[in-house]
Amino acid sequence: MLHHILAVFILLAKILWANLKAVYCLFVQTPKISVAGKVVLITGAGSGLGRELAIRLSAAGARLVLWDISDTGNQDTAELIKQAHPDREIYLYRVDVTDKEGVKSTALRVQYEVGQVYMLINNAGVLVGETILELTEKEIERTMNVNAISQFWMVRAFLPAMLEANSGHIVTTCSTAGESGMHRQVDYCSSKFAVFGFDESLERELRDVYKKSGIKQTLVCPHILDTGLIHSVEQRFLGWSSVSEAADFTVDQVLRQARFVYFPRIYRLASLGRGILPHEARMAVMEFVNVQVSSQKATKPHKA
Repeated sequence: MLHHILAVFILLAKILWANLKAVYCLFVQTPKISVAGKVVLITGAGSGLGRELAIRLSAAGARLVLWDISDTGNQDTAELIKQAHPDREIYLYRVDVTDKEGVKSTALRVQYEVGQVYMLINNAGVLVGETILELTEKEIERTMNVNAISQFWMVRAFLPAMLEANSGHIVTTCSTAGESGMHRQVDYCSSKFAVFGFDESLERELRDVYKKSGIKQTLVCPHILDTGLIHSVEQRFLGWSSVSEAADFTVDQVLRQARFVYFPRIYRLASLGRGILPHEARMAVMEFVNVQVSSQKATKPHKA
């Protein structure tokens, strides 16, 4: 009996300490780590948020490994970086992250040609933007494979070396759609909910099974960015967010080893509301925000 009482007191002390740290961090920011000379691998680096993250991490001195299914997109990203930083090391690889054998073999090439990856940024993603009955079977499978299943292949390829060194940082691009469902995004939201669960479960394994405290994680949850992934959406109050501003904030927080990054930051409240508000109240809030996603195929093909 005393053992259980003591365990409860320890739990309450941990909760109090975590809340005190959270309040402290509102006023005092954690210092940034340096990635100068360290290998940073980014998937989906050929466009959108991946490209912007690459540009900023290169400016911070990282040795970049850029993965994308598009050679042209990857080369364009590298060219933009070279214009500003001609001396930066950049390694380009054409990879389909849904191809588990291709991921394995290319990961071995990276480790041999570049070195151990310190920071893995799983950013590759696709979005179709149609209702569940308008989606094709192939589109559903691709969304789940690119956005969710590829997380397994990427982490399984690079985690062993991180475990051996007890050092590394896994950054996962999720979305606010990973916590709140939206119409015409049943497949996308499902994939991002899966990513949220993947990230949290991985944290438990690193702590409880592998017992490695040196491997950090950051889950990035942006709202609707002007990346071209989605071209038609309306909502009350907040509209499109700048991918450039999102990348600035994301890199700043990643270098401070933040566990979660929400952009715009107000969307952190959506996560809190999910645990506090009754379901009906959450639905009322979502109706009030009134996100309206129209057909993404109507005027422009979806990003592949």
